[in-house]
Amino acid sequence: MSKDWRDKLDAPAKHDLQEITKKTVIYKQAYRKAENPAISQLWIALMEITRTLQNLDKRMESLEKIHFESKIKGDITKDLEKW
Repeated sequence: MSKDWRDKLDAPAKHDLQEITKKTVIYKQAYRKAENPAISQLWIALMEITRTLQNLDKRMESLEKIHFESKIKGDITKDLEKW
């Protein structure tokens, strides 16, 4: 197996891999002490991806709430205009 397997990735995939790797660096002291640092780094990357998804979910819920509330206000305004 080639040591430079990353060379086989397309540019967007390389970029994404670099970005997630950068996010794991702040935990370097922790995963370096692990029995298997490479696997520990993968778990940390997974944690970072999970956090990103959770933040996106929260933002989406907030936007949906705003949209729902504005739709209700719009419906009330239309009803009042008809009255």
